[in-house]
Amino acid sequence: MLALRTPPRLLESLPSFSPIASRLLSLAFQERASMREVSDLISADPALASDVLRLANSPLYARQHDITSLLRALALLGMEAVRGLVLTVALRNFSRSATRSEVFQHCWRHGLATGLIAADLASASWKDRDAAYTLGLLHDAGRLALLAATPLTYGGLLKAGAESHAEMRQKEREMFDVDHCEAGAWLAESWKFPPEFQVAMEHHHDARDTEGFGGLIHAACEMASMAGFQSWGPTPEWNTEKVRELLPDAGPALLEASEVVPRVAAGINSMECMLTL
Repeated sequence: MLALRTPPRLLESLPSFSPIASRLLSLAFQERASMREVSDLISADPALASDVLRLANSPLYARQHDITSLLRALALLGMEAVRGLVLTVALRNFSRSATRSEVFQHCWRHGLATGLIAADLASASWKDRDAAYTLGLLHDAGRLALLAATPLTYGGLLKAGAESHAEMRQKEREMFDVDHCEAGAWLAESWKFPPEFQVAMEHHHDARDTEGFGGLIHAACEMASMAGFQSWGPTPEWNTEKVRELLPDAGPALLEASEVVPRVAAGINSMECMLTL
């Protein structure tokens, strides 16, 4: 992947992504961190820690007993799941100014839906569920960034729509000198995300990375839109033929609308209630 050497001017004024979330992602991929180290890292931001605990106690995780500390959350949910919670909260906070746009909810829910579907598809692909959720959640961070930078202008572009993803990206480049995929790649680089995150954020509209997570995130992105959680435009017809080609081991329960849509909708509702979105 070719890194974006020059920062998109439009995005330079955006608030920084949580350094704690970025550091946590680096710890998970590059080092053997202890639960105490991770707990101490998250605790350095009390507001972030509070949101993580509230989300850990949501119906999404269906625990019989309350989780009252980050160490307990790490022990019961696992390091990868807590990392996903931290990044969910951090991405919400980063894109807070985008909430002024009436299309924000569509973009936010598309990311959540992609993450939830990616986690389910990962099981069929012998890949890590929580890593897949995190990649799916973050894949459209570039779109959220454009929306945060210009809520009215970019929101209007999304409302107007396009004939295809390729046409939408062309319109983005004409209007902002960068499309949301390129913006996502730059964000991933500037936030010091691992290379696989940069690939997923730049190439989620194609399936060139069939060995890594790229193909899976592409499939999850397509399914999220078909499930009614698209960022823009009408809901595409439910057709998982391409997904079956990418993920031949995915069973019917992972690919049928009657199974996928209620499961994803419940997950999104749980997260939004806990994060007061």
